[in-house]
Amino acid sequence: MACATTCWCGESSRCEVLCAVSTSPTPPFTAAARPEGPPGHPRFKSRRRFDTVCWDEATSWAVDLNQGIVRIQGVGNLALSKSARRQLARLANRSGTAVTLTVTQRRSAKSWRACVGFKAVVAAKTNPVEGHDAVVGADGGLTVTAALSDGQLLTMPAFLGEARDLIADLQRQRATKKKGSVTWTALNRRIAEVYRQARCRSDNWARRSAGDIVAAYGVISLEDLKLTNMMASASGTVEHPGTNVAAKQALNRKLAEAALGRLRHWICVKAEEAGRRVWAVPAKNTSRRCAACGHTAPTNRDRPRFACGDCGHTNHADINAAENIAVLGHHCETAWDQAGRPAMPRPKPRLRRRKADNQPALAPTLAA
Repeated sequence: MACATTCWCGESSRCEVLCAVSTSPTPPFTAAARPEGPPGHPRFKSRRRFDTVCWDEATSWAVDLNQGIVRIQGVGNLALSKSARRQLARLANRSGTAVTLTVTQRRSAKSWRACVGFKAVVAAKTNPVEGHDAVVGADGGLTVTAALSDGQLLTMPAFLGEARDLIADLQRQRATKKKGSVTWTALNRRIAEVYRQARCRSDNWARRSAGDIVAAYGVISLEDLKLTNMMASASGTVEHPGTNVAAKQALNRKLAEAALGRLRHWICVKAEEAGRRVWAVPAKNTSRRCAACGHTAPTNRDRPRFACGDCGHTNHADINAAENIAVLGHHCETAWDQAGRPAMPRPKPRLRRRKADNQPALAPTLAA
């Protein structure tokens, strides 16, 4: 294959394009693909590698609530379930505008899941049962998922723990099958379906519990837990191996089953919809500080019971911590009120599109 025009390599005479591309140290297509690193050849990407399609603008798709479908140009119509139609109608009736669409193929079945993002949704403000200025503190833990300062103890059932025996049995069956076979694929989907059911059950519990908390109080105070750091692995490296790795793995498994981040997420979502305020306060010493006198000592807490070594106050350890969290929430409310109640900045969603300065450089054009 020959080229009579001026090539990108600077040769004005006839050159072999295939030879030039293969022998050049920086071919244009590889330089564009990797502008910051050493040149290389494009890697093959299977169609199974990608299972999500995103639209960051309301173009080439629309939501039809009357017929209960999502119209996507070039794809077709996706039917909406009854619950999805109710949720989309609730957001649309509150002046919401659909702006983003994400379509994902589920691992558990050959089906698709559509997620529609709305903006400019008006808060459906309601009157809390205890009053707009009533503050409640919530302490998260492994044994008790959420302990409230009013004395309630909310414990999520171990949905994932109950499904572990079935998952282990299915994994043993899958290990005896040939990878990629029909039976192996069916078992894979069955395992993913069991995981999905456990996740949906825990998500449903967290959503209902968060709705009850938000409906009763006007201000919710939560611990600012760093769950990512709490669930970090303790295995270490080859040069510096970790200690108590098995115990840390068991703790991480318990943290995953408790789903503390899921409950916090739904409390924030429900509070924003109802016009409530949520404060994230430091969790340091909330379990060691006495809610009655303020004495702080590691010996105050003995497993589930709290007994102050100074004043003799006794209570459930998680409820005592929730009362301390509620006090910190009162301090946040006071500081916010003294500052003139400024508008609280809402975190902006992360856009999937890349910025202009991050775009790869274009390959040099061929001169005529």
